[in-house]
Amino acid sequence: MNTEEAFTPEQVTEVVGALHDATMDKWLGAGLTLVIGAVVIKIVMQALNRLVAKLPLDKAMLSFLTAAARIVMVIVLVTMVA
Repeated sequence: MNTEEAFTPEQVTEVVGALHDATMDKWLGAGLTLVIGAVVIKIVMQALNRLVAKLPLDKAMLSFLTAAARIVMVIVLVTMVA
């Protein structure tokens, strides 16, 4: 597949227009949301690790639970920023 088949000129124009319309306020807001969200995820993960360490589960299950929680939180954060 070459790029001529992948994108129509209208799609390219729409994307370029959307990037052009993005003001500095929007970029700063998105960046601030991303930074605050990353800090919140770090704090929540530390608390979750302490909580999960007390559970009588296998180490592999604990790792799975924390990894799944981190993935869900990162997906939610990226969705919020976008």
